[in-house]
Amino acid sequence: MAEKIIIKAERYNNNNMDELTSKLSETSSKAEAGTVAAASAALACAMALKAANALQASEPENERLKFIVRNIDKLRIYMSALMDQDIRCRAPMNKAIKENRPQEELDACLHPASEITEEIIGMMVVLMDFLDEMSEKVSSSEAVAMMVSAEEAMSAAKICGVWFDYLAGLSTDETFSFVLRREYELTYKQLEEKYDAVLEKVKNNG
Repeated sequence: MAEKIIIKAERYNNNNMDELTSKLSETSSKAEAGTVAAASAALACAMALKAANALQASEPENERLKFIVRNIDKLRIYMSALMDQDIRCRAPMNKAIKENRPQEELDACLHPASEITEEIIGMMVVLMDFLDEMSEKVSSSEAVAMMVSAEEAMSAAKICGVWFDYLAGLSTDETFSFVLRREYELTYKQLEEKYDAVLEKVKNNG
């Protein structure tokens, strides 16, 4: 029977910024790169939503903009929730490291430890697609919010890359390490191309 791991509740997504940064700085904190990446991703969504709300206010009957607003808000809430979910996904890995378990047991824990960060960078691709669509309509009033959103999305993705590299370094499974790094490289390249397109359009249209 699989061993049950009890995780002491530690919440981050309902803290204000002062509380969050204070908790993150504590050596006893369970938060790692995934929590920070999720926070950065949530900020990216918030700024994209700010721009989307402004665009939707100027075109209140535009059903596509209503759809974009609803879905970016869902992304914002989801990314905020992942700040805490990442801690749960990493618990088996942290336990294996703390107890100096055999390498094969640690290797088995590494994939779950990557799941939240994989989800974050995937959702940043989705967010960048929404930004790209909105950039066709952007004016100077929304331009700054959209550019900040794009920058935060890239920051979240880069943090995910730091975590993937750490996990790959822990593993003795060469296939896992290669696939983790390669999938990140491909997703990041895709995101970077979308980011460049968004910034060009925003600068030209805003």
